[in-house]
Amino acid sequence: MFNIDNKKLFKMLGGVIGILLVIIILFFIIIVAAGSKVSNDKLPLVIEQAAIKYYADHKDELPKVEGDSVILDASTLISSKYMKSFEKMSKNTGCSAKIVTTNNNGEYNHIVSVDCNEFKTQSIYDVVSNTVTKTGDGLYLENGEYYYKGEYVDNYVKIGEELFRIISIDKDGNLKLTSTTFTKKMYAWDDRYNVEMRSAMGINNYSLSRIKEHIDSEYDNFDNSLKKHIIMHDWCIGQRGIEDGSLQTNECSDTIKDYVGLITLNEYVRPSMDSNCNSIFTGACANYNYLVDLYDDDAWSAISTSDNTYQAFYVSGPYIEEENTNRSYKVLLMFYIDGSTIYTSGTGTELDPYVIK
Repeated sequence: MFNIDNKKLFKMLGGVIGILLVIIILFFIIIVAAGSKVSNDKLPLVIEQAAIKYYADHKDELPKVEGDSVILDASTLISSKYMKSFEKMSKNTGCSAKIVTTNNNGEYNHIVSVDCNEFKTQSIYDVVSNTVTKTGDGLYLENGEYYYKGEYVDNYVKIGEELFRIISIDKDGNLKLTSTTFTKKMYAWDDRYNVEMRSAMGINNYSLSRIKEHIDSEYDNFDNSLKKHIIMHDWCIGQRGIEDGSLQTNECSDTIKDYVGLITLNEYVRPSMDSNCNSIFTGACANYNYLVDLYDDDAWSAISTSDNTYQAFYVSGPYIEEENTNRSYKVLLMFYIDGSTIYTSGTGTELDPYVIK
């Protein structure tokens, strides 16, 4: 009797142990499966890499014309085996995604937007525009355009390893950025022979100027990881009189399309929060103005004089002065990025800049 009970007991214990082992194995399988899920911050990158592989095999589907875009749905990537289904890849439910690929001067920028029940990607436009204020230093909205005012503003953006600052957001939601370091080289605004002056004093026509050639060359040397974000845009190059300090002068009366450009005079003084800033030549415009610290060296602007054919304006700290175009100064390069570019992290401070993908 004792032996029979022992056998039954061993069988029962063996069964219990077997069940426990199955439970443990299933538990570890669940843990491993959960651990293999892609985190939300990595999900757009995984989809982007899948899109890059897809287009490597389907080059004919890429946009051929500069500025054109094509849209690819993530379902195509899944059905074509370029990526796993969202159920296998993500902890989220009800996910969908699309990839907008734009031809930016031969560089393809893939902007991935993900929409799940628990997670949605945010664009840099959405994040930045939500910081708008009506008082104090910060982002202001005026006539459909956003721009920063004040001395201490959180408008830093990191692209790759480089730091830039947001100047404004246009009516189409595109962000205008400026470099935070001057070019290593000094450039003449123009040094062509001026027939009127009978010397090589330069000609102050921005469209045909040396300065345009120089900054275009600087753009050509940008890293591809930066160039893919830069879009073609209109740049204001209207002239103004040497004595014209009006804040209302329309410097956008003349424009040119390009990938990079230079600051205008209205743009330079606009951030000032000093009520005495009533002329671009007034020193008060340097007060409570973050751009003044950024332009702590002589730098060419995009604006030339309408009084003659050989002078243009440069900025330097609190000063705006005209100078012969054959004089050489450094520049701070500016460019636009698509506002739908995906935001990944950051609060816009210098130590915690906005980061885009």
